[in-house]
Amino acid sequence: VITFTTTKSVEPKLDVTTAVTVEETSIVLKSKITDNGGHDIIKFGFTYKVGNEGTETQKEVPVSELKEDGSFQFTLTGLSSETTYEIRAFAVNSVGTGYGGGCTITTLAQKTPQLSLETGTPGAHSVSVTGIIQSAGGTSSVVREVGFCWSTTLTPTIVDNKKTVILDGVSFSTVISELKAETKYYIRAYAVNEAKIGYSDVVEVTTAVSDEPDIDDNVSPDK
Repeated sequence: VITFTTTKSVEPKLDVTTAVTVEETSIVLKSKITDNGGHDIIKFGFTYKVGNEGTETQKEVPVSELKEDGSFQFTLTGLSSETTYEIRAFAVNSVGTGYGGGCTITTLAQKTPQLSLETGTPGAHSVSVTGIIQSAGGTSSVVREVGFCWSTTLTPTIVDNKKTVILDGVSFSTVISELKAETKYYIRAYAVNEAKIGYSDVVEVTTAVSDEPDIDDNVSPDK
């Protein structure tokens, strides 16, 4: 008589998904395969969707690295700030797909970028300006656009005069031209991240006296 026990043949079993870190637009997730169901794991990872939206399809993100103890980790990016997500881990073997316990995680609120402004000595019709990024807004925030805005009113915004420039590391510079001579202007640097616009403090400049000759409009060209 030969006695033997057949191997089990079920879907994989997994731990509850946990968040290692939570940022404005990203979450570091962790889970673990506790039982492979008697078969090799073909695929594993996480599924997620925006919470309380029953019509949304679960998005699947596979993970490539599985540690010896069966645990795995993944950084979920491209999320919306101040948004609740329902997330759970999954694993697939030849029998089917197993899911771990889900979790509900809310991303952090997006902050505005912080920046400063430096100006050169203004000429009659132009002034050089430099903006410096102090903070992109949050740990996972990315500055998408930078530039300068100006006006003859106290608080300029990008709906007034605006010039977009290229960010070079943490600073960006340009020359604001076509200004009127002997005129007081208010200038601010601005930066845009995933969700918000940040402005520097206002810098007041007065353009210099123009050295261009005055033209008498009453004089005809042939005189």
